[in-house]
Amino acid sequence: YKKLRKETDFKEFGELDTPALVAWLTQYAETAGGALTRQTADFLIQRVGVNQLLLKSELDKLLAYNPTVSEENIKLLCDPSLQSTIFELMDAAFAGNHRRALELYDEQRAQQVDPRELIGLLVWQLHTIALVKSMGQVSSSDIASKTKLRPFVIQKTSRITSRLSMRHIKSLIADLLSIDQAAKVSSIDLDEALRLYLLKLGS
Repeated sequence: YKKLRKETDFKEFGELDTPALVAWLTQYAETAGGALTRQTADFLIQRVGVNQLLLKSELDKLLAYNPTVSEENIKLLCDPSLQSTIFELMDAAFAGNHRRALELYDEQRAQQVDPRELIGLLVWQLHTIALVKSMGQVSSSDIASKTKLRPFVIQKTSRITSRLSMRHIKSLIADLLSIDQAAKVSSIDLDEALRLYLLKLGS
């Protein structure tokens, strides 16, 4: 890798961060004869994730439907990524919006997403929450640099961490660990256990 960088015309094309993706999406839409505001581009990223190839495909679809891209059309035509859904699910649960949290959970189960996969995503989200909380009042860019998390993830996570103490976070991690362990050694109703866990998040 170092030799290629030093001795050749080597170029590295890594993932773009959210501001760069917003700029790229708006420019791409303009070049294609459409219109996409920065706010709507950011909403599209939140909806489908940061994969640039997927974003291009989704934007092509949106532009074909209507050259002026709107949040309403994004909701109509673009399925939310699983990660995006977990963000929304946790937001709803922590806000005490139990009906919405359970709706999102049931939607994933209806799409044949295994509850163990949902546990994995919840673990990832709680891990991210703990990391962001432990950083205190550090800026999003500094947290991203130290944790290697995407700024997009940190910004969304910060809304949740502001409501929680570290003691509460540790308790939630311990509760989810208990569910995971019980699922591996006994025949518990994992769906019911996870639904109850989501209800507890908002208590």
